[in-house]
Amino acid sequence: MVIREMRISEEIKVSLERNDRSLKWLSEKTGIPYQTLTRRIKHPAQFTVRELLLIEELFGVNLMTGLSRDV
Repeated sequence: MVIREMRISEEIKVSLERNDRSLKWLSEKTGIPYQTLTRRIKHPAQFTVRELLLIEELFGVNLMTGLSRDV
């Protein structure tokens, strides 16, 4: 799961850079508090599905491909 989590963080960072956007912008657009967002970038397993869907919608990327639910 660690590789998939790293992919999520990297994809978010690349999307921000590609679109010339900041974490502050992403925080404002998603409603995720800035401190929470920076923590989730460092520890992507903490992202909720809702948060990932919001980010996917903003950037037109698929962050959850291949993710499985731990039971």
